[in-house]
Amino acid sequence: VLWTTHVTDAPLPALSLSKDGTLLAVSARNRQGFLYRIDLKGATLMRVFRESNITEVLPDKSRVVTYYSNAKFYKLDQPEPVTTLSIPKGLNVGRIRRLDEDYLTLGGQSKGELDKIVDGKLVPVREWTTGPSAGVSNNGFIAVRKLGKGSEVFDFMSGEQFLKLDEALTQASVEALGPDKAAVCLNGHDVELWDLKAKKMLKSIKYPTSVTGMACDKQAKRLVVVDADIRLGAIDVGTWTILWSKKVSDPGHSQGFRFGRFSIDGRFVLTAADDDTAAVWD
Repeated sequence: VLWTTHVTDAPLPALSLSKDGTLLAVSARNRQGFLYRIDLKGATLMRVFRESNITEVLPDKSRVVTYYSNAKFYKLDQPEPVTTLSIPKGLNVGRIRRLDEDYLTLGGQSKGELDKIVDGKLVPVREWTTGPSAGVSNNGFIAVRKLGKGSEVFDFMSGEQFLKLDEALTQASVEALGPDKAAVCLNGHDVELWDLKAKKMLKSIKYPTSVTGMACDKQAKRLVVVDADIRLGAIDVGTWTILWSKKVSDPGHSQGFRFGRFSIDGRFVLTAADDDTAAVWD
Protein backbone atom coordinates (compact mmCIF):
# COMPACT_ATOMS: atom_id res chain seq x y z
CA VAL A 1 0.00 0.00 0.00
CA LEU A 2 1.44 3.38 -1.04
CA TRP A 3 -1.04 5.41 1.01
CA THR A 4 -4.33 5.20 2.88
CA THR A 5 -6.53 8.23 3.57
CA HIS A 6 -9.68 8.83 5.60
CA VAL A 7 -12.32 10.35 3.31
CA THR A 8 -15.33 11.18 5.51
CA ASP A 9 -16.56 11.04 9.10
CA ALA A 10 -20.05 9.86 8.09
CA PRO A 11 -20.75 6.16 7.44
CA LEU A 12 -20.47 5.26 3.75
CA PRO A 13 -23.46 3.67 2.00
CA ALA A 14 -21.85 3.95 -1.45
CA LEU A 15 -18.55 4.66 -3.19
CA SER A 16 -17.82 5.21 -6.88
CA LEU A 17 -14.55 5.47 -8.80
CA SER A 18 -13.97 6.82 -12.28
CA LYS A 19 -12.84 4.09 -14.64
CA ASP A 20 -9.20 5.22 -14.58
CA GLY A 21 -9.19 5.54 -10.79
CA THR A 22 -8.46 9.30 -10.64
CA LEU A 23 -11.80 10.49 -9.20
CA LEU A 24 -13.52 9.10 -6.12
CA ALA A 25 -17.14 9.89 -5.21
CA VAL A 26 -18.25 9.18 -1.65
CA SER A 27 -21.84 9.07 -0.39
CA ALA A 28 -22.51 9.66 3.29
CA ARG A 29 -25.67 8.81 5.22
CA ASN A 30 -26.15 12.47 6.12
CA ARG A 31 -27.30 13.04 2.50
CA GLN A 32 -24.05 14.57 1.36
CA GLY A 33 -21.78 13.55 -1.49
CA PHE A 34 -18.04 14.21 -1.68
CA LEU A 35 -15.87 14.25 -4.82
CA TYR A 36 -12.12 13.64 -4.43
CA ARG A 37 -9.26 13.78 -6.89
CA ILE A 38 -6.85 10.87 -6.45
CA ASP A 39 -3.13 10.67 -7.21
CA LEU A 40 -0.13 8.82 -5.84
CA LYS A 41 0.18 11.27 -2.93
CA GLY A 42 -3.36 11.07 -1.57
CA ALA A 43 -6.94 12.28 -1.98
CA THR A 44 -7.90 15.97 -2.40
CA LEU A 45 -11.50 17.12 -1.80
CA MET A 46 -12.92 18.87 -4.91
CA ARG A 47 -16.65 19.33 -4.26
CA VAL A 48 -19.46 18.66 -1.79
CA PHE A 49 -22.98 17.82 -3.02
CA ARG A 50 -26.00 18.41 -0.75
CA GLU A 51 -29.17 16.30 -0.59
CA SER A 52 -27.55 13.27 -2.16
CA ASN A 53 -28.25 9.70 -1.03
CA ILE A 54 -25.85 8.38 -3.67
CA THR A 55 -23.12 10.23 -5.58
CA GLU A 56 -21.51 8.63 -8.65
CA VAL A 57 -18.73 9.52 -11.07
CA LEU A 58 -19.71 8.64 -14.61
CA PRO A 59 -17.13 6.32 -16.16
CA ASP A 60 -15.93 8.91 -18.70
CA LYS A 61 -15.22 11.37 -15.82
CA SER A 62 -17.05 14.22 -17.59
CA ARG A 63 -19.94 14.30 -15.13
CA VAL A 64 -21.09 13.43 -11.64
CA VAL A 65 -24.64 12.32 -10.85
CA THR A 66 -26.38 12.58 -7.48
CA TYR A 67 -29.59 10.83 -6.42
CA TYR A 68 -32.16 11.76 -3.83
CA SER A 69 -35.79 12.27 -4.91
CA ASN A 70 -34.46 12.72 -8.45
CA ALA A 71 -31.24 12.28 -10.42
CA LYS A 72 -29.08 15.36 -11.02
CA PHE A 73 -26.19 15.38 -13.49
CA TYR A 74 -23.35 17.85 -12.89
CA LYS A 75 -20.40 18.81 -15.03
CA LEU A 76 -17.23 18.98 -12.97
CA ASP A 77 -16.66 22.70 -13.64
CA GLN A 78 -20.27 23.88 -13.18
CA PRO A 79 -22.02 24.47 -9.82
CA GLU A 80 -25.58 23.76 -10.98
CA PRO A 81 -26.87 20.50 -12.49
CA VAL A 82 -27.04 20.35 -16.29
CA THR A 83 -29.82 17.72 -16.23
CA THR A 84 -32.43 16.75 -13.62
CA LEU A 85 -34.53 13.59 -14.02
CA SER A 86 -37.59 12.58 -12.00
CA ILE A 87 -37.47 9.01 -10.69
CA PRO A 88 -40.73 7.00 -11.04
CA LYS A 89 -42.63 6.47 -7.79
CA GLY A 90 -41.76 3.21 -6.04
CA LEU A 91 -38.31 2.90 -7.64
CA ASN A 92 -34.87 3.81 -6.35
CA VAL A 93 -31.83 4.65 -8.44
CA GLY A 94 -29.21 1.95 -8.82
CA ARG A 95 -25.90 2.47 -10.63
CA ILE A 96 -25.01 3.86 -14.05
CA ARG A 97 -23.77 1.09 -16.33
CA ARG A 98 -22.84 2.70 -19.64
CA LEU A 99 -19.79 4.45 -21.08
CA ASP A 100 -21.03 5.98 -24.34
CA GLU A 101 -24.71 6.52 -23.54
CA ASP A 102 -26.68 7.21 -20.37
CA TYR A 103 -28.49 4.35 -18.67
CA LEU A 104 -29.86 4.00 -15.15
CA THR A 105 -30.81 0.88 -13.23
CA LEU A 106 -33.80 1.40 -10.95
CA GLY A 107 -34.82 -0.96 -8.17
CA GLY A 108 -37.95 -1.32 -6.04
CA GLN A 109 -39.41 -3.90 -3.67
CA SER A 110 -41.06 -5.96 -6.40
CA LYS A 111 -39.17 -5.18 -9.60
CA GLY A 112 -36.10 -3.70 -11.20
CA GLU A 113 -35.83 -1.62 -14.35
CA LEU A 114 -33.15 -0.64 -16.86
CA ASP A 115 -33.86 2.81 -18.34
CA LYS A 116 -32.20 4.82 -21.08
CA ILE A 117 -32.06 8.61 -20.86
CA VAL A 118 -33.64 10.10 -24.02
CA ASP A 119 -34.27 13.85 -24.40
CA GLY A 120 -34.19 14.39 -20.66
CA LYS A 121 -36.59 11.55 -19.86
CA LEU A 122 -36.26 7.95 -18.67
CA VAL A 123 -37.37 5.37 -21.25
CA PRO A 124 -37.72 1.77 -19.93
CA VAL A 125 -35.56 -0.77 -21.80
CA ARG A 126 -35.91 -3.93 -19.71
CA GLU A 127 -37.64 -5.05 -16.49
CA TRP A 128 -37.04 -7.91 -14.06
CA THR A 129 -38.95 -9.21 -11.07
CA THR A 130 -35.90 -10.08 -8.96
CA GLY A 131 -32.35 -8.81 -8.67
CA PRO A 132 -30.76 -8.66 -12.14
CA SER A 133 -27.46 -10.25 -11.22
CA ALA A 134 -25.21 -11.66 -8.57
CA GLY A 135 -22.20 -9.87 -10.01
CA VAL A 136 -21.50 -7.25 -12.69
CA SER A 137 -18.13 -6.72 -14.34
CA ASN A 138 -16.09 -3.56 -13.71
CA ASN A 139 -14.76 -3.64 -17.29
CA GLY A 140 -17.98 -4.06 -19.22
CA PHE A 141 -21.58 -5.12 -19.05
CA ILE A 142 -21.14 -8.83 -18.51
CA ALA A 143 -22.96 -10.17 -15.46
CA VAL A 144 -23.80 -13.47 -13.74
CA ARG A 145 -27.08 -14.50 -12.12
CA LYS A 146 -29.04 -17.51 -10.92
CA LEU A 147 -30.79 -19.57 -13.61
CA GLY A 148 -32.92 -22.43 -12.28
CA LYS A 149 -30.60 -24.70 -10.30
CA GLY A 150 -27.60 -23.37 -12.20
CA SER A 151 -26.44 -19.97 -13.39
CA GLU A 152 -25.84 -17.92 -16.51
CA VAL A 153 -23.35 -15.31 -17.69
CA PHE A 154 -25.14 -12.67 -19.75
CA ASP A 155 -24.98 -9.19 -21.28
CA PHE A 156 -26.39 -6.82 -18.66
CA MET A 157 -27.64 -4.32 -21.24
CA SER A 158 -29.27 -6.60 -23.84
CA GLY A 159 -29.98 -9.68 -21.72
CA GLU A 160 -28.18 -11.91 -24.28
CA GLN A 161 -26.90 -15.14 -22.72
CA PHE A 162 -23.18 -15.87 -23.12
CA LEU A 163 -22.87 -19.00 -20.96
CA LYS A 164 -25.31 -21.42 -19.33
CA LEU A 165 -23.64 -23.21 -16.42
CA ASP A 166 -24.76 -26.14 -14.29
CA GLU A 167 -23.05 -24.85 -11.16
CA ALA A 168 -25.21 -22.90 -8.71
CA LEU A 169 -24.22 -19.48 -7.38
CA THR A 170 -22.83 -19.35 -3.86
CA GLN A 171 -20.44 -16.38 -3.97
CA ALA A 172 -20.28 -15.04 -7.52
CA SER A 173 -17.89 -12.61 -9.21
CA VAL A 174 -17.39 -11.91 -12.91
CA GLU A 175 -15.02 -9.66 -14.88
CA ALA A 176 -14.71 -8.98 -18.61
CA LEU A 177 -11.23 -9.65 -20.03
CA GLY A 178 -11.45 -7.93 -23.39
CA PRO A 179 -14.33 -8.38 -25.86
CA ASP A 180 -14.61 -12.18 -25.87
CA LYS A 181 -13.16 -13.54 -22.62
CA ALA A 182 -14.22 -13.38 -18.99
CA ALA A 183 -13.10 -14.40 -15.52
CA VAL A 184 -15.91 -16.20 -13.71
CA CYS A 185 -16.01 -17.32 -10.08
CA LEU A 186 -19.26 -18.87 -8.88
CA ASN A 187 -18.25 -20.47 -5.58
CA GLY A 188 -15.70 -18.02 -4.16
CA HIS A 189 -12.71 -20.31 -4.85
CA ASP A 190 -12.51 -21.58 -8.45
CA VAL A 191 -11.53 -18.67 -10.73
CA GLU A 192 -12.19 -19.74 -14.32
CA LEU A 193 -11.10 -18.24 -17.66
CA TRP A 194 -13.86 -18.55 -20.30
CA ASP A 195 -13.98 -17.95 -24.05
CA LEU A 196 -17.44 -16.38 -24.48
CA LYS A 197 -17.65 -16.89 -28.25
CA ALA A 198 -16.64 -20.54 -28.14
CA LYS A 199 -18.56 -21.05 -24.85
CA LYS A 200 -15.56 -22.96 -23.55
CA MET A 201 -13.67 -22.87 -20.26
CA LEU A 202 -9.98 -22.42 -21.04
CA LYS A 203 -8.36 -22.56 -17.61
CA SER A 204 -9.24 -22.78 -13.93
CA ILE A 205 -7.32 -21.97 -10.78
CA LYS A 206 -8.24 -22.57 -7.13
CA TYR A 207 -7.73 -19.38 -5.15
CA PRO A 208 -6.40 -19.95 -1.60
CA THR A 209 -8.96 -17.70 0.12
CA SER A 210 -12.61 -16.74 -0.47
CA VAL A 211 -13.00 -14.45 -3.52
CA THR A 212 -15.45 -11.56 -3.09
CA GLY A 213 -14.60 -9.45 -6.16
CA MET A 214 -12.35 -9.09 -9.23
CA ALA A 215 -11.05 -6.25 -11.43
CA CYS A 216 -8.89 -6.35 -14.56
CA ASP A 217 -6.48 -3.75 -15.92
CA LYS A 218 -7.16 -2.01 -19.25
CA GLN A 219 -4.50 -4.12 -20.94
CA ALA A 220 -6.22 -7.36 -19.79
CA LYS A 221 -2.89 -8.61 -18.42
CA ARG A 222 -3.58 -8.75 -14.69
CA LEU A 223 -6.63 -9.57 -12.62
CA VAL A 224 -6.83 -8.22 -9.08
CA VAL A 225 -8.75 -10.41 -6.63
CA VAL A 226 -10.36 -9.15 -3.42
CA ASP A 227 -10.84 -11.77 -0.70
CA ALA A 228 -12.96 -12.11 2.43
CA ASP A 229 -9.91 -11.37 4.61
CA ILE A 230 -9.81 -7.82 3.16
CA ARG A 231 -6.62 -8.50 1.21
CA LEU A 232 -5.71 -8.12 -2.46
CA GLY A 233 -4.25 -10.78 -4.72
CA ALA A 234 -3.22 -10.81 -8.38
CA ILE A 235 -3.58 -13.31 -11.22
CA ASP A 236 -1.57 -13.20 -14.45
CA VAL A 237 -4.15 -13.47 -17.25
CA GLY A 238 -1.74 -14.85 -19.86
CA THR A 239 -0.59 -17.83 -17.79
CA TRP A 240 -3.60 -17.94 -15.45
CA THR A 241 -1.36 -18.28 -12.41
CA ILE A 242 -1.44 -16.49 -9.06
CA LEU A 243 1.20 -13.75 -8.94
CA TRP A 244 0.65 -13.08 -5.23
CA SER A 245 -2.08 -13.46 -2.63
CA LYS A 246 -2.81 -12.30 0.90
CA LYS A 247 0.33 -13.93 2.33
CA VAL A 248 2.45 -11.13 0.88
CA SER A 249 -0.02 -8.24 0.52
CA ASP A 250 -0.53 -5.39 2.97
CA PRO A 251 -3.86 -5.21 4.86
CA GLY A 252 -4.82 -1.81 3.39
CA HIS A 253 -8.26 -1.59 5.04
CA SER A 254 -9.82 -2.71 8.33
CA GLN A 255 -13.26 -3.43 6.79
CA GLY A 256 -14.54 -4.86 3.53
CA PHE A 257 -13.73 -3.47 0.09
CA ARG A 258 -16.37 -1.56 -1.85
CA PHE A 259 -14.56 -0.99 -5.16
CA GLY A 260 -11.21 -1.48 -6.86
CA ARG A 261 -9.92 0.20 -10.04
CA PHE A 262 -6.65 0.04 -11.96
CA SER A 263 -4.78 3.14 -13.12
CA ILE A 264 -4.75 3.56 -16.91
CA ASP A 265 -1.21 2.17 -17.21
CA GLY A 266 -2.01 -0.83 -15.01
CA ARG A 267 0.69 -0.04 -12.43
CA PHE A 268 -1.52 0.93 -9.50
CA VAL A 269 -4.87 -0.06 -7.99
CA LEU A 270 -7.18 2.29 -6.08
CA THR A 271 -9.53 0.73 -3.54
CA ALA A 272 -12.22 2.14 -1.25
CA ALA A 273 -13.73 0.35 1.74
CA ASP A 274 -16.33 0.29 4.51
CA ASP A 275 -13.86 1.73 7.03
CA ASP A 276 -14.29 5.16 5.32
CA THR A 277 -10.85 5.00 3.68
CA ALA A 278 -9.36 4.93 0.20
CA ALA A 279 -5.98 3.34 -0.59
CA VAL A 280 -3.56 3.13 -3.51
CA TRP A 281 -1.67 -0.12 -4.11
CA ASP A 282 1.51 -0.80 -6.09
